[in-house]
Amino acid sequence: MKRLFFDVSSSIMYVGYSRDDILLDFSIRIASRDHAKYLVDRIDQVLRRNRLKLEDLDEIIIGIGPGSYTGLRIAVMVGKMLAYTKNVKLKTISSLYFMTSGYEGRVAALMDARRGYVFSAIYENGKVI
Repeated sequence: MKRLFFDVSSSIMYVGYSRDDILLDFSIRIASRDHAKYLVDRIDQVLRRNRLKLEDLDEIIIGIGPGSYTGLRIAVMVGKMLAYTKNVKLKTISSLYFMTSGYEGRVAALMDARRGYVFSAIYENGKVI
């Protein structure tokens, strides 16, 4: 299964491509939340490097927070547009879960929620505990 995934809910923008649950390519950008200017270009770069077109994908997966409201709106809009125009299945996951992908066992995800608070979750083998 070919999957494109991305998350722009924090200061880290992540775009990746996997096939059959193996990560094959990714692009990371760390910046002050101006990902809207770069997201589509980074998606295009990842697809081109892997000689793919959108219609070759089986799924598009987007991180839906918690995090920046503007970042979430951007991710949802871009994800829906790409999935709809090429008839690709669209899925959403928690951005905290997204952060823990690739790790096994018990993993904690923390994200600055500002004003002294954090968004957090603990996962064990892919399940919230």
